[in-house]
Amino acid sequence: MIAIAYGAALGSTIGLLVAIGLGGITFVAVIRSSPVIEVTVEEIRCGQAHLPRDHCRHPRIVAGGEIATIRRGQDAIVGDRVYQVLPAWFAKTGVLISVADPGDPHSAWLVATRRPHRLLEALSTQVSE
Repeated sequence: MIAIAYGAALGSTIGLLVAIGLGGITFVAVIRSSPVIEVTVEEIRCGQAHLPRDHCRHPRIVAGGEIATIRRGQDAIVGDRVYQVLPAWFAKTGVLISVADPGDPHSAWLVATRRPHRLLEALSTQVSE
């Protein structure tokens, strides 16, 4: 809308430049605000949050209607105590990780990602010392 307003007031070239500039800024903001998911020997880290690997239980891929139900807190199994790691864009797939720490206020983590199989593989890999 801003680009259209500038284009109407100052000409179509200015409007196009404003649209390209604002589009670029929006693209960079979306990419930079998406949380980075990292799986190490000791923990899974999603943005600033971290969960020790020994508290991760039964990771599984969720998609479609199931991910939407969990995001709304309406899933009968995990309830409404799910820590959600959601990118700025709407993810259609993710990994649900049960938390086995009685002191943790969350019963599970929902980590939305475009590559759920890679995350599940990383969580399932046992690291030998």
